[in-house]
Amino acid sequence: MNTRPLWLRFAIRLSLALTAMVLAMLALFVSFYQYAHIQEAKEYVSTFSQALAKQIQPALLTYNQSELENLVAYLDLQQHVLWLSIYNADGDRIVDRAFTKLSEPERKLYLPNQLETLPQKPQFKQISLMGHYDTKPALYYHMPIRVEGSDVIWGSINLGYTLTSNIFTTGHLFQLFGILALFGLAIGVMIVRFFSNWITTPIKE
Repeated sequence: MNTRPLWLRFAIRLSLALTAMVLAMLALFVSFYQYAHIQEAKEYVSTFSQALAKQIQPALLTYNQSELENLVAYLDLQQHVLWLSIYNADGDRIVDRAFTKLSEPERKLYLPNQLETLPQKPQFKQISLMGHYDTKPALYYHMPIRVEGSDVIWGSINLGYTLTSNIFTTGHLFQLFGILALFGLAIGVMIVRFFSNWITTPIKE
């Protein structure tokens, strides 16, 4: 025989339903946020790389190594750029700059010394880099460098861009899930308690 008060049983069921609904809405919101964040990152990386390619073209065409390195140097101010490498028409890496620590397999995969073929069109790829305790989401971007008015590919830009958000870290998500779960339980108890008193008060009188 169930000895729990009727209002408590209703409260538990309603609280669980509210908690599930709130968590489902949170999951949808996080998914939408991640999608919007990735699209925004793609747009930024594409615009940034195209502007950089225009600046690189003269130095690339004249094989001015020092000028290429100077153009890449200012990227220290770009906090979200993880690495940048420039390849010539033969697929040789002539400039590279890593702003984060990459493992040896990651360097070979994303920053090879030699490319078999240059990309014919911009390429986006979502990747995961190994961190100290977990993986870090990132965006891999590789685009050809063409001189305006020509289809000839003179080189390529290879760029890594972090997708790590300062808003939704793993710890923050767990805290938010916990707070919302407690909030749903509390609201459920308050609602059922109110209706239970509203129904039973006239009977007691």
